[in-house]
Amino acid sequence: MGVRQILDALLIVADDGHAPGTRVRLLRDPHQGRTATIMGALWGPSGPPVGYEVWIDEVRTALSARSDELVVLADQESLPR
Repeated sequence: MGVRQILDALLIVADDGHAPGTRVRLLRDPHQGRTATIMGALWGPSGPPVGYEVWIDEVRTALSARSDELVVLADQESLPR
């Protein structure tokens, strides 16, 4: 884990966000339903993260997603199939 991910994880605790490494399911097209891993937070001028950089499992690519475009997976859902 890099310095940026560690800093994001520390700051997110106070802002009720999701730390790097959190498994999520995407809710928007064209990647709707795919699973991904949060790689970092996207911060606005103040307050909680406005979005996240995520790594999509199946297509092995990164993209930015707003908080309302993803849902955190339960532990059992995040296991590879």
